[in-house]
Amino acid sequence: MASVLWDTKYAYEILFVDDGSTDSTPDILDALMDPHVKVIHLARNFGQQIAITAGLDAATGDAIIILDADMQDPPELIPQMLGEWEKGAHIVYGRRLSRERETWLKKSTAKLYYRLLNRITDTSLPLDAGDFRLMDRQVVVVLRRMREHNRYLRGMSAWVGLRYQSRDTMRSNKKHLKKCWPSCQHFFVLLNSNNQGTRDRHSRDNHSDNLNLGNPTN
Repeated sequence: MASVLWDTKYAYEILFVDDGSTDSTPDILDALMDPHVKVIHLARNFGQQIAITAGLDAATGDAIIILDADMQDPPELIPQMLGEWEKGAHIVYGRRLSRERETWLKKSTAKLYYRLLNRITDTSLPLDAGDFRLMDRQVVVVLRRMREHNRYLRGMSAWVGLRYQSRDTMRSNKKHLKKCWPSCQHFFVLLNSNNQGTRDRHSRDNHSDNLNLGNPTN
């Protein structure tokens, strides 16, 4: 993750949101000796959507990338997302082309879910897109004003109505990730970059130099 972010040439910050973990996760996060890392601890497990909201509220950069902490979505896609953002996209979705080691029933119900949801709502939702996405700060500012308790951020970000793009991704089901369950479901990482520091950053029309990248877990 750090090497991918470093190669983007953007200044960045990694923000972990610990959603009420009861194992050693809080201690492990607090022990990370990295000036780019910050940690938010929630008092209990409030659920993924509230945890992501807490991270978005704390983000300060111009682009935010949400990424599951179980790392099933590839951080190697981040440079491509940034490329679309630099071209003017306000949201860049990671569109799942495949899901490793998932059953036919799981794949079919997931595919049906997005298509059925599009049929019954007035907002057009991107197909086969999870939480892995880049959002411009303009989108985050609007989401911060929406304080619903029962939240569906995938739909809310689409409702904002700004320009979006998608990048294809292969969702991995790495065997070693099973070792972190269930603790890894209770935190996500928000990668948050800003214009402080001396690193060179790409220029982008109509945008400042801050970059926010985010990471939730299911």
